[in-house]
Amino acid sequence: MTLPFDLRALQVFLAVVDQGGFGAAARELHIAQSAVSQSIANLERRLELTLFHRHERRIALTTEGEALVAHARQLLERAETAHLAMRELHDLVKGEVRIGIPRCSGPIISRRC
Repeated sequence: MTLPFDLRALQVFLAVVDQGGFGAAARELHIAQSAVSQSIANLERRLELTLFHRHERRIALTTEGEALVAHARQLLERAETAHLAMRELHDLVKGEVRIGIPRCSGPIISRRC
């Protein structure tokens, strides 16, 4: 199954929503405003929806954009949870433990076993 968006596109979309504009979102994400505009345009094209009403220098979410907000937040939260779970698995202590004992202790230990 091919999805019409990726997680980065949803991050950009939510940054625009949360920051109230493309320029502020670009500053928040440390990317060019044109990259934000392009990401939103691609997302809208792939979803075949208009997510924002654009009025001169102001934007407002469309009904479709409002519907996407909750889903986007949930997807990003789940992706972050999955990422943290994978990091925890990676960070688990792995390997083998070797115990060294003097040769003279061998008979004492073997009698107790």
